[in-house]
Amino acid sequence: MIESHSGKRRRHGSAWSAGTAIAVALILSAGLDALTGNQASPVLFYLLAIGVATYSCGTTAGLFAAMLALPIWHQLNGSVDSKSVPFGISAWNAISRFVILAIGVGIAEWLRDASKASEDHDPN
Repeated sequence: MIESHSGKRRRHGSAWSAGTAIAVALILSAGLDALTGNQASPVLFYLLAIGVATYSCGTTAGLFAAMLALPIWHQLNGSVDSKSVPFGISAWNAISRFVILAIGVGIAEWLRDASKASEDHDPN
């Protein structure tokens, strides 16, 4: 962030930098997910990636990252013996995973707003 003439901070960034941040966060999450295998839940990896995307790029970017994370998460963890899993179960898993990630977006947005509010009230 850069301070403007009015003393308020404004955000500089581009779609390219936001996309890069999201891609890097999701690639790291997928790599950690692949390393842990199916024995450990990868939800924290994806929540961290979504949180970083939301905090640094905004709510829309966080939700976009959450939607991108779903097929990655499913491919790495949900597809174990997926031929025997009915479509309804797969759909339920996808929806519940998205809800978890969307809650993460909301928390990261709240933290970002709280941080911005504390910067705005800082006398220095």
